[in-house]
Amino acid sequence: DAPTTAHQWAALVSFAYNVGAGDGGLKTSTLLRKHKAGDYDGARAEFARWNKNDGKVMAGLTRRRAAEAAVYATADEA
Repeated sequence: DAPTTAHQWAALVSFAYNVGAGDGGLKTSTLLRKHKAGDYDGARAEFARWNKNDGKVMAGLTRRRAAEAAVYATADEA
């Protein structure tokens, strides 16, 4: 629904592949809601919130989310 760059799309696909695209995953996430609203900075910040498994912070997920957020924030070539 919102203008989406190729880098944003790639980051969202990576995220959805890992957490799921349906309810409880990308579809109902604040990340997607902010992206659709055009709040790209807010959406980028939401990646970091998805770094837990069974309520425990996981170093691997923290690194993955930071990488996805970095890709999301990358400007596309014109």
